[in-house]
Formats: sequence, C-alpha cells, structure tokens
Amino acid sequence: MAKKIKDPNKIRLGEKLCYMLTQMGCTPVLNLITSFLTLYYITICGMDAAAVGTLFLVSKLFDGINDPITGFIMDHLPKSKMGKFRHLMIIGTIICSLNMLVVWFGPYLATTGKLVIAYVSYLLLGVTYDIMDIAKNSVGAVMTNDPGDRASLNVFGSFGALLSTMLVSIAGPLIITALGNGFPAYRALILVAFVYAIVLMVGGSLGVKERVTAVDETQDKYSFKDYFKILSARPCFVMILFAIMYAVGQYISIGFDTYYFNFVLGDLSVMSTVSILTLVTMLAGTVLSKTLSVKIGRKQTIILSIVFMVIGLAIRYLFAYELWAAFVGSMIFRFGIGMELPAQGVINAENMDYIEYKMGVRAESALTSVSTFLSKVGAAIGGAMPAYLLAIAGYDAESGIIPESLPGAICGWGFLLPIALFVIGAVVIGVGYKMNYAEVRAGLDQRKAEIEAGQQV
Repeated sequence: MAKKIKDPNKIRLGEKLCYMLTQMGCTPVLNLITSFLTLYYITICGMDAAAVGTLFLVSKLFDGINDPITGFIMDHLPKSKMGKFRHLMIIGTIICSLNMLVVWFGPYLATTGKLVIAYVSYLLLGVTYDIMDIAKNSVGAVMTNDPGDRASLNVFGSFGALLSTMLVSIAGPLIITALGNGFPAYRALILVAFVYAIVLMVGGSLGVKERVTAVDETQDKYSFKDYFKILSARPCFVMILFAIMYAVGQYISIGFDTYYFNFVLGDLSVMSTVSILTLVTMLAGTVLSKTLSVKIGRKQTIILSIVFMVIGLAIRYLFAYELWAAFVGSMIFRFGIGMELPAQGVINAENMDYIEYKMGVRAESALTSVSTFLSKVGAAIGGAMPAYLLAIAGYDAESGIIPESLPGAICGWGFLLPIALFVIGAVVIGVGYKMNYAEVRAGLDQRKAEIEAGQQV
C-alpha cells in the first residue's frame, strides 16, 4: 500500500495551536491598559484624572504618525532566515514587554515627575507594541492562501485572542481584590502578564511557518505614495471605516466595565464571575463563525454578530442595576464578539490578496498597521473616557465618595455610545463592502502560472 505523502503547504493542528498562542500572548498588554491603567494611575499613583485622560488621547496623535511609518518600514525590511515577520514578533515582544513594566511601575516608584514618566513610557509603548502587533497580525496572511485553511486559522487565532481577553477579565479583578487593591496587587498582575506574553509569543512564533510570497518577487516594493492608494482601495477603505467604529465601540465597552462593576454594582469581583460565564458563549460564537461565514458569507456574519452585541448592551442598559442583566447581557454581547472576530480576520487577509491583484505588491504590514492603530485608538478612548467622567463627576479617590450622577453616567456612556458606533459600523460594511474574492484568487494563480511558465522557457 502506497504511503500517503503529507502536503507541506497544509497547516497542521500543531501549527494552528502555535498561531493561537501568538494571538493570546500580546492580548494582555492592551487589555490591561484599557481595563485598569486609568484606575491604577488615579487611585494608586495619585495622578489627576483629567491629566490621565489627556495622556491617553495625546498618545494617539503620536500613533497616527508612527503606525503608518512602522508598517511601511516593516514591509520594506529584508527577509531573515525565519521569514518576513516571525523574527520581528520575537524582538517586538521582548522590548514591548519590558516597556510595559515601565508604563506600570515607573510612575508609582518615582517620587517626582510621575506624569512625565507616564507620558514618555506610554508614547514609547506606541512604537514597541507596533513591532509586535503588526508582525503578529501580518503573519497569518502569509501562512496560507487557501480559503479553508485561512478560515480555520482565524478561528484558532480568534479563539486564542478572546480566551486571553477573558483570562485578563477573570484574573485581573481576582488578583487585585485578593491582594488588597494596592500596588502589590497590581505588581503581581503585571509581572504575571509579563511572563505570559514572552512565553506565549516567543513559543508561538517559533512554531509557525511563512509560506505565501509575492506572485512576482521581482516587482519593486511600493512607495510611500502608494501607501495611500492601498488604503483608499474600496475594500480596504470600507473595512477601515468599519474597524474605527467597531474598535472604539468595543474598547469603550471594555473600558467602562471595570467602572460599572465597581461603581454601579458595587463589587468588582463580580466581573470575574461574569467573565467566566461569558467565556463559554464567546467561544461558541467563535466556533459558529466559520460555519456561518460559509453559509451566509463573511460580511453577513459580521452584521449578525453586531445584532447580538447591540442586544446584549441594550439589556445591560435597560436593567443596569440588576445582577441578572449583567450576566445575560454580557453573555449575549460576548457571543457576538466571538462571532465577529474570525470573519473580520479572513476579510482582512483577502484584502491583502486584493491589493496584490490590483497593484502587484504584497502590503501586509501596511494594512495591519492601520488595524494596530485603530486598536490603540479604541483602547485610548476606552481608557480616557472613564477618567474624564470621574473628573467631571467630581470623584475624589481619597474620600472614596461616589457622586450621585456617576452610576447613571457610566451606564449611558458605557452602553449607549457603543451601541450607536456598532450600528453605524454595520451600515458601513453592509452597504460599502464589495469584493469577488474568487476572481482575485483566480487572477493571482493565473499570474503566478504565467511567471513560472516564462521562467521555464
């Protein structure tokens, strides 16, 4: 009996699991900042709430310049023996994780200049995080161009990212409350995240392979002027508009959750219990996403996921002071998040192929740098808004007295604003996104065959 020959281009389970680890490893960096950094700076480091909110927003002006430049540079770097992105994932993870320690510990340990240290370290994080995140978000597109493998890979990646997000939501409040809500508690949490990020990102990076290269590798790299043509291509531009609405809405919701459980329900530890239960529904949404993407299409899957997210937030707003609503609404909301992420990942990978089909260049980092920037914008707004809200409401961390207007304001800003952003995003992608990927794939395959035939002559 003939021995079955393994296809070297087929992605095996072990490699998918390694890819999942890379998606898990970087998640705590941004999620801890969104969920806890403003509260930590205000209540533990004693910094002014309005100044902290301004820090988050000012940093995004810097990122608006830095992120496209970083993406452009990464697309033009020569390949290493590890490929185009894997070595950058490892280097970026190490320096970003060290940078994260300074962001959290620097202002607390300093006797003077706390705000200056916070500004410098947080702005620098915008650069170091880019190297790790852009490479991590780009590598999936060069692991395979098979639609089935891409869909499966994005399910694994989304599963990892969402699982890691939930671990932060579960472990964060538990560690902080168990260790007394002071600096030792935050120190333990950040050190665990530091080790977690390095082990998972480096280990995962070593276990994946880069298989997809440009159809015509003799083609010159794109210019910085071409960068804007890439971003303005209709499928890419529509997804950028959608991602703005989605990222800001999601991070506002995440950012306000800590304050909601702390100031509205009055028990931060409940957040961990809710997160454990929502993990199940979120993972169910992730698994279902692949099936729905095949049956109804990726765009329609994203729109349906937003319907669930809006329903979940609406329940939490209408019954904001009811514990059952926090559980039920969060479970429905997280189900929608789980459903959306894999579908968006496949669309982003297909957009990269579309750019090669139309312009003849691979521009993974160019497109993923926009995603990284939007994630940081969302995280900044999600972190800044609660800080501003505390300042406006007159909250005094020393007295611990909660102003009467604060709980209602948290519910309004934390639930209604994301609902509006999600609805706008659904309309944008529903009306604006159009692409025939079968045509794109066939065109690239034909071009590659022609080039290979010409080389054989």
